[in-house]
Amino acid sequence: MCVITLSVYIKRVSLHCDVQIEKIKTAILNSLFHRLNCCHMTPLLCATVASVLRSPNSCITVLDLGHNNLGDGGVKRICDRLWNANCKVETLNLSHNNVGEQGVKELCKVLIRPTLKLLTLDLSYNDLGDLGLESLAFALHERCTLQALRYVQQYVHIKERWASNEKVARSNP
Repeated sequence: MCVITLSVYIKRVSLHCDVQIEKIKTAILNSLFHRLNCCHMTPLLCATVASVLRSPNSCITVLDLGHNNLGDGGVKRICDRLWNANCKVETLNLSHNNVGEQGVKELCKVLIRPTLKLLTLDLSYNDLGDLGLESLAFALHERCTLQALRYVQQYVHIKERWASNEKVARSNP
């Protein structure tokens, strides 16, 4: 199993150079587990990753795109490729990516697809909104084959509430 971590490499490379993009594309194509977390994805790199997902030579089963601020547009690019029959991604991390209602709606279109191979999805720390969460619930109920969905929204706030509750409990014996 080939594991590629390109985030450090990508931070050092000028992504405007076609040669570097081809090197990245080749590295992505030849890996099963792909970490692109925290690498400040540009639209060009996002398009490159998306194009690799539709390749019949792609072996990627785990794609970690966490902490990249992809937004709804970047998620749409990735979702457009998840539709492809050649896409083998089983685990997708989109945590900390500024995914909103539109991004979730794009994901939901893919999630209800019967041939989707995706089994694990992480949407933690994104503001999906009420409509986004409703869309997600509908997709999960319809035909979704996900085995695991991770969604943590406000961990810090929960921790702060717990701390304030402890203060109240201490002051009221």
